[in-house]
Amino acid sequence: MSYAQPSTHANEGQFVSSGLTPVSEVTVTRSKHSNNNKGRIRPVSIELAEVMFTGRVPISTWTFAFSINNKLWISDLTTLYFGKRVGLNKKIYREKLFVPDNRLDLEIGITAYNSYGDVLSASEPLRAFLLNDQNTTSKLVRLDEDWTQILFKFNVKIIK
Repeated sequence: MSYAQPSTHANEGQFVSSGLTPVSEVTVTRSKHSNNNKGRIRPVSIELAEVMFTGRVPISTWTFAFSINNKLWISDLTTLYFGKRVGLNKKIYREKLFVPDNRLDLEIGITAYNSYGDVLSASEPLRAFLLNDQNTTSKLVRLDEDWTQILFKFNVKIIK
């Protein structure tokens, strides 16, 4: 397909243009040290770093389900001891997202269930900021119901 050529026509002494202009090249220069005021699409990864359990029993086996931005991650069976932190260090989410104004706001849905029939669920905001060189932010989320409490520690990393 070829472009129409601009033309002019003489009509009783007046020149009329077709309205088409030739295509010209536009260059946009960007500073290397921009402060990302308008936002940019960046790779984001979320890691489940630690889990801690307190409840009516000293030991319990749990399964966790996390929903982040229309993605679902389900854990393996995890044995938790009363009051002991368990380091999991599992990547539960990795995707490219739009990060406006150096800040990321995500909604995370968490469901945890065990072999005794206890089901804990919550929906929490997960916020991260581009603050330091490593661009990592930690977030603690607590599920609490009827003498049972589970504490999750998430590490959110935004790659520049």
